[in-house]
Amino acid sequence: MTDFRWRWAAAGAAVFGLLVAGCTAETASTPPAPSSSAAPTSTGVGIDATVAWMDGFCGAVNGFQDDQKKTPNVPPGNTEKEIRAGTSKQMGYYGENLTKAVDRLTGLPASPVPAVETVKKKFLEKYTSARDKVVGGKAELDAAAKNSSAAQERAVDAMISAQSDVQDLYDPVGAIMDIPEFTTASAIAPKCKP
Repeated sequence: MTDFRWRWAAAGAAVFGLLVAGCTAETASTPPAPSSSAAPTSTGVGIDATVAWMDGFCGAVNGFQDDQKKTPNVPPGNTEKEIRAGTSKQMGYYGENLTKAVDRLTGLPASPVPAVETVKKKFLEKYTSARDKVVGGKAELDAAAKNSSAAQERAVDAMISAQSDVQDLYDPVGAIMDIPEFTTASAIAPKCKP
């Protein structure tokens, strides 16, 4: 039982740490907005299309962070039954938030600058992996015998592994700063504002 509480506390601390990191991460300095929002970029793509795409990308990533901040706090509980119920509930919230992030990224159109698709793909793969771990771990926990300490441990391991998958996905702007068109677009896109 003590091990469960420690592992639950560790998982909770990891979630809190990721939220704090997401709240305090500073976006790289952004250049001033261009004088004409319709001006073409160096690749010939209009800045409006680039800004719209970047706004959607930032909305997906920052939307996940916002969803996490709004997630109700689930107390760890004192009994094995309460701990198990709390773990299942927390995994449910986290899985829902990850699913929204996956859906938002999947709904983005192809980037007007193809090089950015690799960035989107990385984010999508990590969010999907984390979601699958959490959803699978919750389903296994919920289906396990009520006194299965092994199922509880596997669920906590799945949660920690999922958090690890997305721990570096809190800066959508930093991920594309080496692509000039998106440096400018991120300075303009409303959902990219810190």
